[in-house]
Amino acid sequence: MLSHIRIALPPQVHLTVEEGDQISENTVIYKTGEEALVSEIPVAQLLKVKPDLTVKYLRRRPGEAVVKGDILAEKKGILATLSVRSPHDGVIRELDLKKGHIILAGKEDTQKTKVSLPINGKIKKISRAYLEIEVKGEVLEGRKGAGNDRFAQLMLIPDDRFNITDFDADVEDKIVYIKKAPREVVLKLDVLGAKGLISAEMAEAGDFSAVEVDIAEAGKLHKAANKWIWLKPSEKLILIID
Repeated sequence: MLSHIRIALPPQVHLTVEEGDQISENTVIYKTGEEALVSEIPVAQLLKVKPDLTVKYLRRRPGEAVVKGDILAEKKGILATLSVRSPHDGVIRELDLKKGHIILAGKEDTQKTKVSLPINGKIKKISRAYLEIEVKGEVLEGRKGAGNDRFAQLMLIPDDRFNITDFDADVEDKIVYIKKAPREVVLKLDVLGAKGLISAEMAEAGDFSAVEVDIAEAGKLHKAANKWIWLKPSEKLILIID
């Protein structure tokens, strides 16, 4: 079965794929790490001159590229010299003579991240807000979700085994389906190292990754034992990978 799933895009990302591209779990989908940075520097105030006289003291002009520490403007006196330096790399976008300000545009380096997805598929559509990907698998919609995305094999707990004493370390690194999951069961799954939970009747899961589904959707999971599951709690979605 072919299904479509949407991946939300954060702002200010650099996409590394195009519509029609085939992707795998090793494909970098987008990169983050550079954000637009605009600084308004009060040159007249710093040099203690009238705003309309700012141009007289400029060392660099609009349109010029500068690096951090470059002198943008300077006023020499008998006893001292006042200098205004660039706070970061960039390009002087504008000189505002009404305020005596320089507008400096650049980029701010943040922690750079390369993002890939745990699936194979095809990029069907790209918009500013999301990617739409065609995958081999089935998408189930949930009622509510908690925690972060998880990718792991599905383990089914029979409907008559929902008591806290009825399962143990075999749930480690698995996404577990259990029909009823009271709070003590959720806590034990977390302690035992389960990756996530799918349930038709679920207590509040806190930060533990979980999605609650209707009983009709839950029935489809009985055919998916040991298949790989992409749990997406923030979107209340479950992707069963074929």
